[in-house]
Amino acid sequence: MPPPEIERSVWAVRTAARTVPRATCLVQSLAGRALLERQGRSCRLHLGVKKPEDKPFAAHAWLECEGRIVLGDAEADGFTPLRVRESSRP
Repeated sequence: MPPPEIERSVWAVRTAARTVPRATCLVQSLAGRALLERQGRSCRLHLGVKKPEDKPFAAHAWLECEGRIVLGDAEADGFTPLRVRESSRP
């Protein structure tokens, strides 16, 4: 289980996403990364793709903090990471 500070930041992003139009997985991951990095946390933003049978293309972003996926975890399975963006802070 992540520390309470991480859980509060993730909760804040998810709560805001319910009222912000087009708060996609990328938008949520970027917002979460900004909040967590301000706390001095180390984060990794993942961008991935997959080819579903019923669609030509699908993309997803998820955020990992201190070794755990904290945002976008439920949808991350099956996506091939194209890019991982490390925190600029340790």
